[in-house]
Amino acid sequence: MLIKNDIKLNFDDVLIMPKRSTLESRQDVNLVRNFETRHGIKFSGVPIIASNMATGNFLMLSKLAEYQMFTSIAKHHSAEWNSKPISDVQHKGATRPLSQTDVEYGFYTLGMRDNNEIATLKDFVKGAYKKFEKAPLKLMVDVPNGYIQKFSKYISTLRQEFPESVILAGNVCTPEMTEELIIAGADGVKIGVGPGSFCRTRMMTGVGV
Repeated sequence: MLIKNDIKLNFDDVLIMPKRSTLESRQDVNLVRNFETRHGIKFSGVPIIASNMATGNFLMLSKLAEYQMFTSIAKHHSAEWNSKPISDVQHKGATRPLSQTDVEYGFYTLGMRDNNEIATLKDFVKGAYKKFEKAPLKLMVDVPNGYIQKFSKYISTLRQEFPESVILAGNVCTPEMTEELIIAGADGVKIGVGPGSFCRTRMMTGVGV
């Protein structure tokens, strides 16, 4: 592991300065963007994704999809993708069932267990997910440390198996590894390795501040 001792900046150090605008209201702002990835995949939406942690559930998906924002469904909700039909998935507090349009804003989260996981996902795409033919299933590959040697190879395999899917992969924290994952087949990369409470909160620990 390489530890760099140069100065790091966070949101306490960086000021985002506004510029002059002809808009008269925040409601006039259009946040929707059209994307085309390095691998030729086109999609549109607001570039905000709810994390595949506690917020990554189908209730969040149904709500954010109303605003064309994305949700990465947590791994422990993966079985619910197989609900038949998925539009009947209900959660406490849900005001409506999921629609086909909603599902287009969801990312299926998977890890890097073995090729059996890929095979299971292929069967799912051909089966329960097949009726949502408007857009291919989006994939979020989430591992704590993307510097494992076989990770980029795994992303390359996913790209071959799911050529039309948007693939996000991580976590890494350097430009070099970000570039490697994109070359391997990722359309986007998650930045930040192992952000635990001591990494996010300024407090005195046993080894320093």
